[in-house]
Amino acid sequence: MVNPYEQWRRSLADDARAHELSYDAAAVARLPGPDRARAEADLLALVSEGDPMAFDTVARLGLVAALPALDRAMNAGSAWVRAAAARAVFELRGDPLAESSEGLDAGLDAWSLKESDRPEAIPALFPFLDDPGVHARVHAADGLVEKLGLTALAEPWGSPLRRMKLAHCSKLPTLRALGTAELRSALSAVFEGASPKALDLIHRPSEDPRLFPAFRSQCQARQPIDVNLLRAMSDHDRAHALTMLLSRLGSGDVHALAAVEALHTPGWRAHLRAALPLVAGQPEVEAAYRVKLGER
Repeated sequence: MVNPYEQWRRSLADDARAHELSYDAAAVARLPGPDRARAEADLLALVSEGDPMAFDTVARLGLVAALPALDRAMNAGSAWVRAAAARAVFELRGDPLAESSEGLDAGLDAWSLKESDRPEAIPALFPFLDDPGVHARVHAADGLVEKLGLTALAEPWGSPLRRMKLAHCSKLPTLRALGTAELRSALSAVFEGASPKALDLIHRPSEDPRLFPAFRSQCQARQPIDVNLLRAMSDHDRAHALTMLLSRLGSGDVHALAAVEALHTPGWRAHLRAALPLVAGQPEVEAAYRVKLGER
């Protein structure tokens, strides 16, 4: 007779479960005391290794001992791993996460569609572009770009698709709305048969390849931005750089603010006003923003 614990262990490698979100939690719950303890230890080890199926299983079993590893997983790995970890933490602790459990479920639904090989997954992903949860939006955008054969066009820094995806996932609601509308329009047109060339999705890099890396280095170091770098860029690279600067308003980057103002970036004041709630915990930054808006 096969030991129930050993039978459960074998089920972990069962290829038939490859597309499921959880291991067999019910089988673990039926195990007698010592065997259940061994199975739970196995699951905790899998959680520590970053296994999303284990995340869901420990949540179903109520294993609060998994919380430290789940907390770490929420801040590391792919968007899918972070979403699965956040959902498990929500189930175990009921934390008021950045997204509700419904938002996390939407993220998992979008991920499932992204991973699907069925042709109807493409139109089914479009509604998730407007989802309030960032995980669902990321999976929808990544899935559509891949399924429409646009991955290579979305990879270069400065490329229109990479810029649109950045705006689409920005914390800044004004920028996110613009990015979502532009991304949806471009992807819908490709889905309906338009060529990437006709849609101006093929990256035109700057003549000087040092410009964009130099700009990125200044952003990463939170240094003052040399706006002449942007003035010398190609139109594609400049648009991406401006999107990066606008997005950084949401994290309190005063150098980004100085740059978008100096470059007379269209709509920068509206984006700055939208960033105020995001910098509420940074009094000096909030004061600087309000000065620029003429409120002080």
